[in-house]
Amino acid sequence: MLKGKRIKTVIIANIPSPYRVFYFNKLADSVTGKFMIYYCAHSEPNRRWNPPQIEHNHLFLKKSKFKLWNRSIYWNADIWTQLKMHNPDIIVTGGFNPTMLAAILFAKVFKKKLFVNTDSWSLTEKEFSIFHIMIRKVVYRYITAALPVGEKGRQNFLSYGVPDQKIFKVPYNIENNFYAQSSGVEKKYDIMFSGQFIQRKMPYFFLEVVEKLNKKKKNIKILLLGSGPLQDDILKILKKINVSFNYPGFVQQNELPAYYGASKLFLFPTEVDGWGVVANEACASGLPVITCENAGAADDLVVHKYNGFVLPLKVDAWVSHVCMLLDDQSLYEKFSKNSIKQAQKFSTDFSINNMLAAIKNAYSNESMSK
Repeated sequence: MLKGKRIKTVIIANIPSPYRVFYFNKLADSVTGKFMIYYCAHSEPNRRWNPPQIEHNHLFLKKSKFKLWNRSIYWNADIWTQLKMHNPDIIVTGGFNPTMLAAILFAKVFKKKLFVNTDSWSLTEKEFSIFHIMIRKVVYRYITAALPVGEKGRQNFLSYGVPDQKIFKVPYNIENNFYAQSSGVEKKYDIMFSGQFIQRKMPYFFLEVVEKLNKKKKNIKILLLGSGPLQDDILKILKKINVSFNYPGFVQQNELPAYYGASKLFLFPTEVDGWGVVANEACASGLPVITCENAGAADDLVVHKYNGFVLPLKVDAWVSHVCMLLDDQSLYEKFSKNSIKQAQKFSTDFSINNMLAAIKNAYSNESMSK
């Protein structure tokens, strides 16, 4: 990519989530020079993933958290020391917690190239204070590259005045082929929900859709994956609705394709999501997706009337569109094939190529010694 250039890159991430580790493993094989990931923590309390296999150079920063407005905030006190030790040419941050801010300051003080990778967009920043907005306005003035995960993120960077030529989409991605292998299995379930059982993921809205569907269509079958504080209440309501459902609980990554493959449609309501990797999983498995504008993946990975529907959060609208797809086999098959096509567009290779393009652009007018 950059012939003769030995670039040292450090990416700072919160935790080694499975889909990010998969991407980092592949990226490490593609980046020229030294490559290192700093993780702020091994995991988080609300994450139940099995530890993924990390195949890239990495280190776990000394873990430290403090509470602010009832939120746990990362502060890894050794971030500055580690950056001085590794002396990277490029620093890629993944947010604005104190650890990330220290890395941003390091990049400014020591004139390093700063890439900001974020899934933020206008809705995720709606409740931000003036302080949060001002920090971004200041930082975005001197970043070398902006790495949003989708089009909504790109528009958000543009709204801050970041030049378009500095913006490179690096979407969240999964191992598409791993999910695609299950797309031809028997469909046991009509609709599927996968996510944390928390208010933001709108499981109660999903239940309202299920209740109305159950009255309109006989023998409707539901699949729910996930866990969370609302779990007991959700299951209680499902039993009250008297609908046929399967709840295997929280499912590890290696088991997910079988469940997606056994489902016809994926429903993804949300109050707000930076992206929604569950939509990647559903599309790669050949499921049409019904979601709303509150999802970052809406109108990007999930395209209205192409591989799903992007609808207002109105129960009747969701019920009618679910029925439309379940009753029209030709339309269902068309959307299913289109979902697989969409998933392939948001591949790991696409993200890696855009990351490499961002690095190349950063050095387009410079020369570096080997």
